[in-house]
Amino acid sequence: MDSADLSRYYQKLDNPGGLDYEIYNFPAIGPRTFRGPTIDTSAPYLAFVGSAQTFGRFVPAPFPQLLGTRLGIPVLNLAVGGAGPRHFLAPEYLDL
Repeated sequence: MDSADLSRYYQKLDNPGGLDYEIYNFPAIGPRTFRGPTIDTSAPYLAFVGSAQTFGRFVPAPFPQLLGTRLGIPVLNLAVGGAGPRHFLAPEYLDL
């Protein structure tokens, strides 16, 4: 399976258990989907990259969201299931 589809795949599998990952598209990255909540990127924010653990599979609130709440700053969770470190060297991620 293409990693571009993993967010939706996780949502489909885990939603019957009551988890809503608030999946959305982030236009700056293209058709890839990410875990919400969405944020206003014109204001300061903290961004996280990683794979399923950072995405926060199986939990109502992933660690990036918990940290953002604790620090009082919006968090952009750019995690992609199955992605390795080189995935995030793409210019569309670095531009954010």
